[in-house]
Amino acid sequence: MVMEKNTRKLFFAFEIETIWIDNFKNASVVDKKNRHLTLLFLGENDLNEIKKQLDLMPKLNLLLGSCGYFDKPFFLPKNNSRVAAYNAIFLEDNAKIENYQKNLYSFFLKEEFNLKNEKDFLPHITILRKDFEKKEFEKQFKQTPFYLKSFNLYESLFHSNYKALWKMDYLAPFIELKHTADIAFEVRGKDFDSLLLHSFIALCFKEFKLLKYKKNLKKVSSIDDIIIDLNEILTLMEIDGYQASFKAISFNQKNWVKDNIIYWEMVIDV
Repeated sequence: MVMEKNTRKLFFAFEIETIWIDNFKNASVVDKKNRHLTLLFLGENDLNEIKKQLDLMPKLNLLLGSCGYFDKPFFLPKNNSRVAAYNAIFLEDNAKIENYQKNLYSFFLKEEFNLKNEKDFLPHITILRKDFEKKEFEKQFKQTPFYLKSFNLYESLFHSNYKALWKMDYLAPFIELKHTADIAFEVRGKDFDSLLLHSFIALCFKEFKLLKYKKNLKKVSSIDDIIIDLNEILTLMEIDGYQASFKAISFNQKNWVKDNIIYWEMVIDV
């Protein structure tokens, strides 16, 4: 028995965690729950055939969801732009993600699927489509952090609505904990440098201005090193005239290792 074709508009994309601060009233704004970071457009293809490839296709094996930030607004195409987007910069796993996108493209091309996009990977999040004012879009933009939550196969429906048909979740690089007086995070890292970066991004979720100091992250080899480096960055921020919503990182040493991941309870004095 021949199965009927189940043609859908499909694509692979990352679901991300971030804090959306835009407040566009434009009808062409992409709903915040529908925003994603596209990795590969499959275009119109048979969903049944795509599903057969899910176990066979290359996988992006991340121990933890990769962190990054949106560094600038940009428009596609440059002339007569129809898309207003945020450019995404990965602060870790950048080469790994770029290579994965190429491998995924090559895999589906080899399997003779009709692919919509080119090989080049341009990490971005679409915010507005068609009717928008560039100056207003640029005015509302602020650099904000993000991390990858999952890798999904999406179906494109209509009016910038999407449905996840399959997903592979990633362990979050940090989660916020309930704390009686202060702010606390359970931070995860594959090593101390990774733990420092994830602690820094967790702080950036509370204070966007901290992203200006990402170049001040040092090589570290202990929890103490991490705490000292983060507190030095907070001091630099204060010297530069920026007032953070918290005071300092407490010298809390509570940490443990599970499945080759370091866990640390970061407590922030407010």
